Amino acid sequence: LNRVTDRMCELSMFRGNAREVADQIQPFVDAGANVIEVIDVMPLVLDPADAQAGVGRQIEGCAHIQKRNPG
Repeated sequence: LNRVTDRMCELSMFRGNAREVADQIQPFVDAGANVIEVIDVMPLVLDPADAQAGVGRQIEGCAHIQKRNPG
């Protein structure tokens, strides 16, 4: 684990609000990706009451992606 650099961690996931994450995913869709899995990992570190909002963020992010890529 001590060999994992900060840069490797930065490249392993997207960060931002739902729209910002959708913006970061869009180039993969443009390149032909047709299966997109959006997982909000923030609930893993939040209190259970706050963590429930994670599902809403995932749905919002997926909605942004779908709106840009109908069909």
